[in-house]
Amino acid sequence: MKGVIENLDWLDRYMVSINDNPEIRETVAGVSQKEVELTYSVAGSEGVAATDLLIGNCLMDVVAIVARISNWLSNIDAPVRGALITATATCLSALVGFTAVFLQIGRQGRNAIAANTKNEQLKRKVEIYERTLETSRTAQKATLELTSFLRRYGMNLATVEIFQDIGTQWQAPAARYPEYMELRNEATTAIIGVVNLIESWHIIEPKLHIFCDAIGLGLDEHSKVVTPPDLLVYKMPVAGHEREWELPSPEEVAAIERRVQREIDEIQRLSAWIGDFQIEMQILLLGDLFPSRVVRRDPPDPDQFCIRLDRYEEVKGKIDSSEWMQQVELSTAEAWARFADKNKKDTRARR
Repeated sequence: MKGVIENLDWLDRYMVSINDNPEIRETVAGVSQKEVELTYSVAGSEGVAATDLLIGNCLMDVVAIVARISNWLSNIDAPVRGALITATATCLSALVGFTAVFLQIGRQGRNAIAANTKNEQLKRKVEIYERTLETSRTAQKATLELTSFLRRYGMNLATVEIFQDIGTQWQAPAARYPEYMELRNEATTAIIGVVNLIESWHIIEPKLHIFCDAIGLGLDEHSKVVTPPDLLVYKMPVAGHEREWELPSPEEVAAIERRVQREIDEIQRLSAWIGDFQIEMQILLLGDLFPSRVVRRDPPDPDQFCIRLDRYEEVKGKIDSSEWMQQVELSTAEAWARFADKNKKDTRARR
């Protein structure tokens, strides 16, 4: 028995009650023990005094106290003992009831806090998605207005060319270069607004930065469309001088059509990427609220790739291999080198 007790973990709680005699004391020598006086009785008898040995760990003091209380109760009158036991039981019942109520209130409080937190999180997600919709739609509307302007100009050129060939009276196109530049600047500003939004909520999903890189690439390709000399500057009518406008030559018309179509393609690609961003935000913010899933865009032309977080590595590889990204990385490295050189010079100057 001594071996079993000694092998118990120090966290284990145990108590053994056994008849007190020299052999037992010798067996459990070195183990915490306490002698307790008790009264053994059988129903209807007066009882016989006896001594037990309690063996236990750190709870021995409490056990001894309980044993003494029990012994004390056995020596008082039955009516008084009954009253004490009833009062004690009543107090314990009240204590248990109070504890249960207290625990229930605490549990309800924690549940209420969790529910409020969840509601606030949901409210915040909806607010972010509404802002995403507003910013994305503003950018897509601006790109649509720009592409519509360019398409109308191309159609007007073709119409004037046909009317001139058949000898019918014609009017100069309604497009003006200042109006074109205004629409172009509005589209660029709205697209940059999407980038600012992504950077504001980058914490939602770090991989969203891929949209910033893609839009940066798209804006760079769009800026290359306007390479001096831009034919639109010279071939669009000037306000107040419409009568002086002349139809461009067939070669110039063909060059203008290629230039206009290239810009339309670049703008449409940017608009499609903004739509991809809107879909990803919908999945990230509202995906847990609805059982159905939004279908991501998947264009058949591999050159017109879409931006999808489930194809993050593939998309990142395409963007990183672009000339624009290589130039960005080179510029960043040069900037860090300049700062490092400046810090070295400042350190030497302080010495």
